[in-house]
Amino acid sequence: LFSTLDTTTRSLVLDNTQEILVTDTVGFIRKLPHHLVEAFKSTLEEAKYADIIIHVVDASNPQMDEQMHVVYDTLRQLGAADRPVITLFNKQDKRDFQAEYSIPASAKTGEGLAELKKALLEIVRREQIYVERLYDFSEASKIQLIRSRGQLLSEKYVPEGIEVKAYVPKDIYGKVCI
Repeated sequence: LFSTLDTTTRSLVLDNTQEILVTDTVGFIRKLPHHLVEAFKSTLEEAKYADIIIHVVDASNPQMDEQMHVVYDTLRQLGAADRPVITLFNKQDKRDFQAEYSIPASAKTGEGLAELKKALLEIVRREQIYVERLYDFSEASKIQLIRSRGQLLSEKYVPEGIEVKAYVPKDIYGKVCI
């Protein structure tokens, strides 16, 4: 039925600077054999830890609407219903009215990948604040925090200190801008 139930995680660069991790879980299979049900659930639990859900739908499947309903119901059961959802319709141009973004895509041709990256970047940016600041040389540790937790767009050493342009997560903004 499956070659593996393991999830796969890879990095994806969205705009030549913003890098995210994308985790691929197994798809939904109707009437899953009983001995695989628990292993299957554990792979789906990755969704609880996701910031964004990318829902890939086979638009050529005649049971597409029913399958989409099962996915949303499962996300609710897992406690992941509050995550932003991007639906990629593979194989045909369709629309999902529950998702924030609905993107026609083709795994074969790569159609939709640019739109997916754009949608992901828009969602990631909601939780970030753009910063342009001159740091004193003694504040270099703040720039290191930006490097590790944010997105450092540029840093320029000038006589007065270090000029920085960056996106930082809201939760560290106070640590790097005070």
